[in-house]
Amino acid sequence: MIVDGDDLRKDAPSVVGEVERFVGLPPQPPLSVEDVTEASVRKKIAKTFPSFDERIGWSIHGAYDDEGLPVEVEERLSRFFRPHDDAFFEILGRRLAWRT
Repeated sequence: MIVDGDDLRKDAPSVVGEVERFVGLPPQPPLSVEDVTEASVRKKIAKTFPSFDERIGWSIHGAYDDEGLPVEVEERLSRFFRPHDDAFFEILGRRLAWRT
């Protein structure tokens, strides 16, 4: 199963239900609103995973931490990965938002 982060942000209860069904778990009661607010989730992530960087996930910090990749590097990587992404989306049967 592959979960699209955009779908999870848009409709977390439905996506969580799909994951529960996929792994064979019985449906769980929904979490309280306080448990799933963005601020609450960010706080829990920061406490549990101090090395997590919201912009890029887990990382070994390097030269581009603050400013991001140079545009030409990002474009080159995008061109390189485009056919691989397209093949993956073909298998998946849908496109994910990070490559539209």
